Amino acid sequence: MSLTTTSAKFRSGIKMLVIFVVVYYFITLLFFPQLKNFWRFLNPPKDTSNPVYGLLDPLEFSQKALQTSNPTFVLNTRDGRLPSDLPNKMTVYKFKPSKFSYQAGKDAKEDASTLGFKDNDLTSDLKGNIYSWRNIISGSALSINIDTRELKMSTQLIGKQDKIVSGRLNQDEAIRRARSVLTNIKRLDDPLYSKSTPEVVLGKFSGNAIIPTEVLKEAQLASVDFFRQIKGVPILGPDPKRGLIRVYISSSTETFINNPLVEYTFWDIDTLSNATYPISPIEDVWAAVSKGTGVIANVTSRESNAFQDYKPVKVDRILINDIYLAYYETPKFQKFLQPIYVFEGNYSAAGTTGGEITIYYPAVIGSLIKQNAPNLTETNK
Repeated sequence: MSLTTTSAKFRSGIKMLVIFVVVYYFITLLFFPQLKNFWRFLNPPKDTSNPVYGLLDPLEFSQKALQTSNPTFVLNTRDGRLPSDLPNKMTVYKFKPSKFSYQAGKDAKEDASTLGFKDNDLTSDLKGNIYSWRNIISGSALSINIDTRELKMSTQLIGKQDKIVSGRLNQDEAIRRARSVLTNIKRLDDPLYSKSTPEVVLGKFSGNAIIPTEVLKEAQLASVDFFRQIKGVPILGPDPKRGLIRVYISSSTETFINNPLVEYTFWDIDTLSNATYPISPIEDVWAAVSKGTGVIANVTSRESNAFQDYKPVKVDRILINDIYLAYYETPKFQKFLQPIYVFEGNYSAAGTTGGEITIYYPAVIGSLIKQNAPNLTETNK
């Protein structure tokens, strides 16, 4: 076989390969999705939902404030399309109200003792529903709601950096110790939390500030956020990167400094539910979100981190990379655990390095909500 013939066959093979790739792309990414959509248009799915709870209360969201308004939205998913495999209905669950307990006050004092507080640290009377403690030496403060068992504890670390050495903490150790803290005060009983792995961010001191680090030799403390899921669907709070249960763990073994922050809010979910509600089509939701009516739940600039309070930033352009369904819970009691759409992506703005952004939108169709618009509060937290 001559070199000319071989070269001609090679070029012919390349052409055939290119044609095959183009045809394959056209069929799998263009033709099949359009055919599927056309089939769904001709044969719309039957409404088999079971909205036994009637009209639901509107969800209460907290939106991150921005320095700019009306950003441009761009769909930037892997195939450039909206997801086509989302369900047309989802289960809605009931939250269980808090139960009254004659032991609540005694339990709160035991929890305070377990965390290191003494009787003379008590700063509140025992007549209300909020018990408070403050340790003068460490500057640590603790409050416990005896009705809901909500707990908040914090210790000021400025001036104590030399007591927190680096290189003695990793992600697994942080999770183990955070679980131990919560277990000791009987606040990790919900099995839904056991099915999810906590999110850990390691940190180190830079002056009086705490900044993230991925270098184990530098790590001095860790933020451990606990999230739960139900039947494989994540449950998110007002900020998707902040759990309603959060614990800081440090490398120190000194009381108060070893776990300088504990935040706990919990509402029990009745997981036995046969209530299903139709959800809004993703096409309609995207049309609304792309007009700026979604809830900006998280904005993480490249200069910010999990250890700092949020500061409003400029957002000019938003690329949405992923879209999925989740459930939504808040620190405030709500009657029902409802689904939401979650839009994750990146943002950019002139004169900045941009960052990550997450947007929420209610999933249940508006006709089954007492108000069509979500209840919205703007926050800088």
